[in-house]
Amino acid sequence: MRQFLLDFYHDRTFSSTLLKIAVPIILQNLISSSLNMIDTIMIGRIGTVELAAVGVATQFFFFNIVALVGVCSGYCIFIAQYWGRQDIPAIRRYLGIIILYALGIGVLFTLAGLLFAEQIILLFNDDPEVVRLGAVYIRTLTAGTIFSGLTYAFGYASRSIENAFLPMIASTFALVTNTLLNYILIFGKFGAPALGVEGAALATLISRILEASIIILYVYLKQTPLAIKPSEFDLRPAFLQQDIRTVLPVILNELCWGLATIVYTAAYGRINTDALASIQIANTVQNLFLIFGIGVSGATATMVGNTIGRGLTKRATVYAYRSILLCFVIGILLTVLILLFAPVFLWFYDLESAQVANDALLMIRILALSMPLKLINMTVIMGILRAGGDVVFSLLFESCTMWFIGVPLAFIGALVLQWPVYLVYALVIAEEAVKFVLCLWRSFSGRWMKVLV
Repeated sequence: MRQFLLDFYHDRTFSSTLLKIAVPIILQNLISSSLNMIDTIMIGRIGTVELAAVGVATQFFFFNIVALVGVCSGYCIFIAQYWGRQDIPAIRRYLGIIILYALGIGVLFTLAGLLFAEQIILLFNDDPEVVRLGAVYIRTLTAGTIFSGLTYAFGYASRSIENAFLPMIASTFALVTNTLLNYILIFGKFGAPALGVEGAALATLISRILEASIIILYVYLKQTPLAIKPSEFDLRPAFLQQDIRTVLPVILNELCWGLATIVYTAAYGRINTDALASIQIANTVQNLFLIFGIGVSGATATMVGNTIGRGLTKRATVYAYRSILLCFVIGILLTVLILLFAPVFLWFYDLESAQVANDALLMIRILALSMPLKLINMTVIMGILRAGGDVVFSLLFESCTMWFIGVPLAFIGALVLQWPVYLVYALVIAEEAVKFVLCLWRSFSGRWMKVLV
């Protein structure tokens, strides 16, 4: 530990670059997680059914984000390596592909949300009131998927060229806007009607429009390297398809992970509505603390990718190993922190059910014990393996562990054993242990590094 801290301190290039990229990403995701937590807290004060409805409806938008992250992460592998070579035209060509795919995904999800809102909710829960309220939330917010696409396209590309402050600033304005509008529209303040669940969706929609607008205006007013012109969109089929063998596994990886996460929610929903409410609280707390893993993995992907692009493969390996050790240290600290303050998180919710509160508390404690594994797995998969172009292996082992271990255990616990939700949650987390062993094995094998540019 002492030697690690000394190496981290003396290698100013590593430490300064890591902090420069990771801190804004952490702050941005803290802001985003806080936005989601504020939504959950305010909706929770209306009632348990409303909380369950919003929790289920957000699974639809979660899958939209998963698809966007897959596209952005896949093509930003190339942007990061080209940034190492300062090839701006190549960066803009790949950004153009991301924008086109992001807009296409946004249109697809908008149509699905408008046409099939009730059917989407029924996949998770058949309580008529949950279905009604969840459908209202989806239809109100669904147009926001197009703006989310633009935010993710420019935001991920900005991180890949070592400018993580831009998406952070945009998210800050979005959080402030969403919080104020939530208060006004959910509860009917300052003369506005009390819209409840619909008000929460409307507030989130407006904040997403604002977030995308801030990022795009900054990019073009400052004429950053991401200020792509219409003439720089390369629509040739040969160019669009040439890197698909690298990008497609990343997209499939994210989709497999996201779909499995949604299936977990469906398993919890088969227990009862209270289980959905408690898992929504636990997931909100989880997202709040996983921001550290997102920050380190994002910084690792940029640093390792840039270094590989410059041909410094040995340095890239050292950066990868230091990131793993850093995640272990952060994970232990977070475990202690969450265990100490687990009951505090429930104070923010005006819960009607003692069962929901008890189950949520137990799941938060189980989550705390898994934090070192979760952070290391995130950094290896999203940071090291992707930056090194080792995307096929990442797809295979992550999808296999989730679909052949996690998902079956979730349904066995919920439907066969009929365990309470917190024990089913513990079963699902067992999948992280298997993934952890595979992540370490692949990282230290050295076979993950590939020069793609």
